[in-house]
Amino acid sequence: MRQMFHVPSFLVAVAISVAPAVAQVTPPPPQGLLAPLMLRSTALAGTDCLQPINASTAQGAAIVRATCKAAPEQLWLMTEVGNGNLHLMNVHSGLCLDARGSATSGTPVQQWTCNQISNENWELNGPAFIVSFTSRVSGTKKYCLDVNDNGPSAWIYPCNGTPSQIWNINAPDFVVVPNVIGLNAAAAATKVYNYGLVPIEEPPTSPTDTLCTPKTQNDVVVELPGAGSLEEAKGLNGKKTGVTLTVCGLKPETSAAAVRQ
Repeated sequence: MRQMFHVPSFLVAVAISVAPAVAQVTPPPPQGLLAPLMLRSTALAGTDCLQPINASTAQGAAIVRATCKAAPEQLWLMTEVGNGNLHLMNVHSGLCLDARGSATSGTPVQQWTCNQISNENWELNGPAFIVSFTSRVSGTKKYCLDVNDNGPSAWIYPCNGTPSQIWNINAPDFVVVPNVIGLNAAAAATKVYNYGLVPIEEPPTSPTDTLCTPKTQNDVVVELPGAGSLEEAKGLNGKKTGVTLTVCGLKPETSAAAVRQ
């Protein structure tokens, strides 16, 4: 069974195509969940990405720019929340990008428990993968997500189209989902979906088949990041957004690609 994010327009939306495999039901992805992204600032040589300060998981922690690296604190999950708005949830903390205050120039940006307040609503603007984020705090559309050139903190600032407000969004290829090995395939798939990725299930092959026993049938024994070929796991900007799960009990002759471009 292989499954895939389809790519309409310039964002990854969820679309699942399932091929016959073993007798198990893979759960559907959460409604409106989009692929995990890194938010790379185009200012200051374009080497910095947004993350909670010191990789904090605390509510109220400031959002800052830091050197881009392969780390979960620099991953954000986009979720559509209606009326053209998005939420951006940090993968590491599980908290949402939030304007900490009113619709005012220089209001700092923090992470906060995901909820329905306007401080967490963002509007995505721009072609392809070079975008800006307009804050919808208090229903306004005047202020954009911005990095302070004189310090690491992010804030909202009147939209002006300068590099400090332009973001290169792309899906990384290093993501794995913690604690899925040993889970039943359906339970593992649910965790993968909730991480903003798509599970691509493969049968065991030598030497991974030695990990399978009668007690581990339909269980995940190996997880690999950046799953499949580009054709099988094509994501944002040509990046891969799948995770390969080796599942005991899957048969090679029944595991087939089910990809619709």
